[in-house]
Amino acid sequence: MREQDTTPGVDRSPWARSLRRSVGPKLLLAALSLLSSLLLLDLAARVLFRRELDPDLIAERNAATNFGAFTRPSEVPGLVYELSSGVRLRWNELEAIAISELGPYRVDEAGERPVPERALRIAVLGDSTSFGWRVPFEVSYPEVLRRSLEEHLGVPVAVRNYSVPGYNSEQERLVCERWALPSQPDLLILHYDHNDWEPAIREKPASYLDPAYGDNPLRSALVRLLLRRVRIAREIERRETPLAREHRLLGDYALEGPLYDRHLEQLGRIADQAARRGIPAVAVIFDAFLQSEQRPLEGEHYRLLHGRLIPALVDRGFEVLDLFHPYQRLMAEQGWKDLSRLWVATDDAHPNEIGHELIAQGLEQFILGNNLLASREGPSREATRRPTSS
Repeated sequence: MREQDTTPGVDRSPWARSLRRSVGPKLLLAALSLLSSLLLLDLAARVLFRRELDPDLIAERNAATNFGAFTRPSEVPGLVYELSSGVRLRWNELEAIAISELGPYRVDEAGERPVPERALRIAVLGDSTSFGWRVPFEVSYPEVLRRSLEEHLGVPVAVRNYSVPGYNSEQERLVCERWALPSQPDLLILHYDHNDWEPAIREKPASYLDPAYGDNPLRSALVRLLLRRVRIAREIERRETPLAREHRLLGDYALEGPLYDRHLEQLGRIADQAARRGIPAVAVIFDAFLQSEQRPLEGEHYRLLHGRLIPALVDRGFEVLDLFHPYQRLMAEQGWKDLSRLWVATDDAHPNEIGHELIAQGLEQFILGNNLLASREGPSREATRRPTSS
């Protein structure tokens, strides 16, 4: 007679064995059913959301955004977009734009010049004005400044212009940390426009993502769609939250508020990181919309904008070149009511060739006058840390 297995917890009844035999196929069937459903959903996602998932369509839309022809989505959190290294193209069918293959900075259409070992190095941060919007590379003020400094100093000067149209102070700080300061410049120039406090939301939509973003080991369109939508939702929230807070404005320019405070904090980080490396940082305050005033220093524009901004920049470690004063003198001498004679077009206030030349002249005088390119091994720099009126 066979002994019955009395091991605790083990059910050897025929009913239990039958249950196990029936559960196995059911689980397998459920798994196959779930897999089939996921495959159908994935197929549906590919068909119904093709515009959101097709890499070629995404690339076309990215290229159709502002200056999308020479920018690309950035992997750097908060940067949103950056210059596309190695790009060579004709912008607006006229202007030649070339981006270095070594990093996100503009170079001559004829090719990037080699940098001599003994060259003085300058890095430029800024937006469309310092980038050289709608003017040839050789006309942009960083390049004009380079040539002029070489002539006056008698040594090679290398300028890397990291300016990007549409950038704000946070994006400039990120570029400074990632590319400008690691290039070990002898001088850092920050081009300052009064709209640099604005969030980077106008130039690119929240859906401006790399066409490959969301790719996954499963090659699932459904997973890719979910990843992209989550990223877009987070970007929308990041953009809208600060805009919901109140700011004190003078026209379109901020005077106070959370975004303005954050803007000054970003600028302070730029100057602080440069100072830690022994690199002088110059802030160039520029405003293409200035109008001639009889008593310019008493006007609301100067008192509320420049009068508050200059001490804030100085306190954060910048040498300050304020172009307000020379522009007011120029308008008075020429009998101009505004600076529109220096615009690249009647409907575009970016500086033309003469406008860039004037900025370069002011910068050169300021740099040489304050000995900001003195050798690091030579005498210490005697910087006034006061705004100039030259």
